[in-house]
Formats: sequence, structure tokens, C-alpha cells
Amino acid sequence: MVVTDGRPVAMPLDPYLASMVDIATVGAAVAVVATSCMHDLGHTSWRAPDMSRIRRGGKDVEFDLFPYLDPAQAAESGYSRPDPDPVPSGFPGDSQRRPLTEAEQLAYRGAPDEQPADPQLSGGCLGEGERKVRGEHGKLPADPRFLAAESQSRARTDSRVRKTIDDWKRCVAVNGLTYPDPVLARLGWPREAKIPATAEEKRVAAIDATCQKSVNLVGVYKTVRKAYQERFLTEQRAQILESARIFTSWLANANKILKIGNTS
Repeated sequence: MVVTDGRPVAMPLDPYLASMVDIATVGAAVAVVATSCMHDLGHTSWRAPDMSRIRRGGKDVEFDLFPYLDPAQAAESGYSRPDPDPVPSGFPGDSQRRPLTEAEQLAYRGAPDEQPADPQLSGGCLGEGERKVRGEHGKLPADPRFLAAESQSRARTDSRVRKTIDDWKRCVAVNGLTYPDPVLARLGWPREAKIPATAEEKRVAAIDATCQKSVNLVGVYKTVRKAYQERFLTEQRAQILESARIFTSWLANANKILKIGNTS
């Protein structure tokens, strides 16, 4: 395929990916149960991990290694920078967290090599929270998000993508740039979204974008990544479908816990 703009390219695993909102909901429910458990054990000052750090809502966009970079836009404003994640409400947590004491650590995660006196606390309060939410299925047989990430890493090292990156390197070298690949070129200009790009960043980004377009880097990468995802679906379709069913049950349990605000 040839990619000439930033519109999303559909991937085979897309229909099976749980949203970040739902993932955050499951994590929040685990935190509610763990907090109740910790308080029951006397650790009343303990607070659950801050779920507001999980990206949600409009930020539910999967990071990709080679996002399309428009040459004209790059020349005008440099590399794009995402806006800060919004802070969600309604999730347990405390942004001013302190380190766990030894007793809290033991209660939260359980003794690593010992069977606790109370078998219900195997794995500590965190384990209790995960059991309440996940039931008998502690792990997914084939996590679609893990497989999607795996397709990224495999595509990046695939010979077809590596050859295209070599073509890109030769292209940018004509303009005096010596970056090993476009990922490092983009990461070489860290700044907050509210801070405008420097003239040099704009120059580098424009060269980068023009060379990416000339060798169809994003198109080659997306084609290869799509092929890996199709292979995963062919080889693990039953496990992927079962994982979707299991995650749906986790989400149902999580929504019930968060609705009633406790584990009863």
C-alpha cells in the first residue's frame, strides 16, 4: 500500500482491541477491592495506585512507530506533539503517594515464597482485587494488545522495512542528516506541545518527512505490520476470540464493583 496522508490504516486486530477506557475501568475496580482489603487489614492510610495516569477518552489512540509525517506541516511546525492527557474523575487514587512500608508491601502483594495464613489473601490484597475482577481467568490466552505491539516490533526488524529505512537514511544524508532511523530523528527534538518548534527542528522534520514520503516508509511498514497481524489471527484466532470473551467478563465484574463502590 502507498500512504500519502495521516488517516488511520485499519489493522486486522483492531476489532479485538479493548479500549483504554475499559482497561482503566478494570484497573480501577482492582484498586477498589485492594483498598478495601488493605483497610480491613488495618492499613487505613493506604491509597490505591492513581488510575488517572491511564490514558482515556479521546486519547484512546494506539501509539505507532512510524506515524505519517506531512512534509508541509513538518516544515511549518516541526514534529507533532500530543496534548497532555486529561485527568479523569471517578477513579480511586492519590497523586501524592508515598512509598509503601514493609508491612504494607507484604499486605498488598503477599509473601513472595510463603503460603499466607488466609488462603484468600494469596498474592496479597492486589491478588484479592484481581480475583474479584478476573474470576477464574487470571490471564488472557492471547492478549490482542500484546499481539498488536508485537506486530510493531516484528515489522520494524523485518527485512522489507529495514531496506526502506536504509533508503530513507540515504535520502536524508544528502541533506546532511545522519539519524539511524526516523524514530530517533523524531525523538531527537523533545519539547512540550505548547512550546513552538525551533527553525532547526522544522528543517530536520521537513527533510525527514519528505524522505519518508519518497520511499513510502509508512506504506511499507503498515503493509508488513498488517501481514504479521493477519498471521497472528490465522494462528491464534480461537485464543483471541476467547480473550475477548474473558475481557468482557472482567469488564462486567469491574462495572459492578465500581457501581456499588465495594466488593459485597
